[in-house]
Amino acid sequence: MLSSKEIEAVECFVLANGITYVDFKYEVLDHILTDVEERMVIGNLNFDTVFQDVQKVWEASFASTSSFWFGVLNANPKIVMQKCTKLINASMLKALLLGLTLFVGMYIVSPFFAIKSLLINNVLEVYSVICAISAVTFLYHFFYIKIKTSKTAYSYCYKRHFVCVPFYNFTMILIENAYKSSLHVPEWMTLLWLLFFIAIYCMSFAMFSKHKTYLKYHHLKIT
Repeated sequence: MLSSKEIEAVECFVLANGITYVDFKYEVLDHILTDVEERMVIGNLNFDTVFQDVQKVWEASFASTSSFWFGVLNANPKIVMQKCTKLINASMLKALLLGLTLFVGMYIVSPFFAIKSLLINNVLEVYSVICAISAVTFLYHFFYIKIKTSKTAYSYCYKRHFVCVPFYNFTMILIENAYKSSLHVPEWMTLLWLLFFIAIYCMSFAMFSKHKTYLKYHHLKIT
């Protein structure tokens, strides 16, 4: 069993290597502490000797790196970028599946309900409503994350990817308006784009909710 001083030394090592997102920090800390304890028991070694070896093992994981997903100028420890990339990939896959599910569902229920035709005939208005709602929501989310002391991998992913969703929606309004005035766009394409952006908005809200929930239920300092 490690002493409080030894645990503090490991935590300082984790923080010194850029693992500052609280959810990931405790996850990495737990792995390292477990590794240290196991090596001490198996090899019958003292803490200082084992801790030096463990630090060398984790050097590669803590190496500073960047990612296309998060910007080549935005470097973080390799292990952090890997986790955040997995979070974003999973979120985008869910958005794609949700968008396709809604798309297929619209065509299935269209003989019974006028939802599909209502969306198609008022696509610009729907885009505008989504853009307005998402802009207000993201403004609140952005400042909520900014003013809190504790940050998570979820908040990092949110700020790097989803904060631009209102601008994406606004761009789609301009594109859709241009197409409507000059080119014929198949209704299925218009509907698919609309539902995809609705799905992206839902995934971004889910990412923010995970951040907020983690801070709430882990009793972290969030002021």
